[in-house]
Amino acid sequence: MAQAVKIEDIARYRFLSDVQMSPNGDRTAFVVKQGNVKENDYTSNIHVREGRRTYRLTNSGKDEKPRWSPDGKCIYFISRRNKDPDSLDVDIFTEIFRIEVGKGEAEMAFKVPYPVGAMEFVDDSTLLLQCRVDTSRPLPHEMGKRDIDSHLKALKEDRDYTTIDEIPFWYNGMGNTNKLRWRLFTAKIPSGKLTMHTEGLLDVVELDIRGKTVVFRGIEWDGHKPLETDIYRMELGGRPEKITKRSRYFLSPRFIGDREVIVAVSDIGKFGVNTNPDFHLLDIRSGKLKQITRDLDLSLWASVGSDVRLGEVSLKRVDGNWLYFISTKDHHCHLFRIDRDGNVKTVVEGEGSVDTFDVRDGVVHFVALRGLNLQELYSSVEGKLRRLTDLNSRSLSGRSVCEPEHLVVGKRQLDTWIIRPPGFNPKKKYPAIFEIHGGPKTVYSDVFYHEFQVLANRGYVVFYCNPRGGDGKGNAFMDIFGDYGGRDFLDLMEVLDGVLERFDFIDKTRLGVTGGSYGGFMTNWIIGKTDRFKAAVSQRSIASWDTMFLTSDIGFYFAPDQVRGDPWKGRKKSWEQSPIRLAPNVKTPTLFIHSDRDLRCWHVEGIQMLTALRYHGVESRLVLFHGENHELSRGGKPLHRMRRLREIADWFDRYLK
Repeated sequence: MAQAVKIEDIARYRFLSDVQMSPNGDRTAFVVKQGNVKENDYTSNIHVREGRRTYRLTNSGKDEKPRWSPDGKCIYFISRRNKDPDSLDVDIFTEIFRIEVGKGEAEMAFKVPYPVGAMEFVDDSTLLLQCRVDTSRPLPHEMGKRDIDSHLKALKEDRDYTTIDEIPFWYNGMGNTNKLRWRLFTAKIPSGKLTMHTEGLLDVVELDIRGKTVVFRGIEWDGHKPLETDIYRMELGGRPEKITKRSRYFLSPRFIGDREVIVAVSDIGKFGVNTNPDFHLLDIRSGKLKQITRDLDLSLWASVGSDVRLGEVSLKRVDGNWLYFISTKDHHCHLFRIDRDGNVKTVVEGEGSVDTFDVRDGVVHFVALRGLNLQELYSSVEGKLRRLTDLNSRSLSGRSVCEPEHLVVGKRQLDTWIIRPPGFNPKKKYPAIFEIHGGPKTVYSDVFYHEFQVLANRGYVVFYCNPRGGDGKGNAFMDIFGDYGGRDFLDLMEVLDGVLERFDFIDKTRLGVTGGSYGGFMTNWIIGKTDRFKAAVSQRSIASWDTMFLTSDIGFYFAPDQVRGDPWKGRKKSWEQSPIRLAPNVKTPTLFIHSDRDLRCWHVEGIQMLTALRYHGVESRLVLFHGENHELSRGGKPLHRMRRLREIADWFDRYLK
């Protein structure tokens, strides 16, 4: 007899990421992470797929970001294997290791006195590095050992102080970012000697390299970071040159030929910062920009929600004369490609989610969630798909995984799913939990979702949907700007009515509602608008658009963009769309879950809601996780993720059973 999917099973799952095919495509490296309950962390090792064999290349449990050398013999990667996790060195130095594939053990190649983002080879003896630099301090790569020691001592002394003179001054998952900028360096192999190629307050956001020419999306800013960016060209050894004629909302420059890059450009006027972009060709010599798609109306990211992913992903790659990119269409993430004339073709489609990929000579290797399977590595050759790994089959072995049933509800034909508990008896009455996705520009699908399976296996009917505001159906469907809690709320209530009408085994007197981020906002909103739910769990939520504007890492541009108001201009609109306004109406017992390092939806939002509900006599509770950020449910420490799910399940058990 199958066992229930348990909260603790999250430590059984393996998370695949950062797919890197070798230069000639004969081998593929990728990262595999897994929860380590004993250390309350994740192991991270590099695996290789070669021929019909998959094997683990590294074993330290602290390795990531593999990059093939140009000759395909070695992999350079970043490792934390030599670091004391409590030392300040963890935040300052990056150790880069080298391993010859199939021969011997890994050894440290060199150490960089900065955190490293992107890492790409220029040639056999040179690495291009994107490094995070504190522009308010001396540069450690120019210091001697004695100066480095003094530098570290000064940093330790300054741990108790934070100076802020710009916005944003912090960022979720990074902490304080005041005066931090990403700069470009080259590192010589094997010495590790660094040469800095950008300077000042220029922030290098995304980059690509062909030969010794680098293109990147950059923002030069001081005091207030703008949304608009520019595209720069730089010959290694020279200075960066701005090649775009005016700042726009540029995304993802990638070489497609030696002289041109393909770049996404978004018009953020009508539909805001989440507007689906169109592709342009940019001549890197003349700066001429030529639009090659019109009203493509596809997002350029993977927005299918799930809590069984972890690690670095690639959403865009160039192979030959094609740019390959991941996008969400309806409620599945597919892989597409586009040529320089704007012709778009689907490369990998079908149900599920393509999460990350690489491509060589038309052969695609990608990580995906397919059906109710956990992540595996797949290949696509001339449209023929094949699964290459079997790393997760035992993770769900013997577990009662419940199949989501898809239906469409209401006049807008909203995609909706319902999950029935194991051993379902249609003559029984079941409590039910309504799950609301974050974003709001994301989607739910029928892929495996650990939280949903845990709740279903505890005897709940779980249902969820894709209301307006989400991804996959174009800009017009996404448009809820200035109407948060309006069109989206109507859609959710229409789905609730439709599900209850269609499935009489759901007990209408035992309904729960939960969601995180935007889903937390909507949970807060729902309990202020209706008493239909007997219990609620609001996670990493928004209570007030004014405080979100003034405290969140993205609030100063995201809040006015979404609600069309700020604390001074249009404050009536921001207040009308703030759930805290509705607090006197709330009767629903509510659990709030936040993290004290969540800089996206800061815990001041949960504190406001808790205070308001308690003030008005509503049973409520706040669980605050220390050391976690906005990614608690997806990438938090294993024991914290388990505790979070236990708090949710216990709260619903208390009020719905």
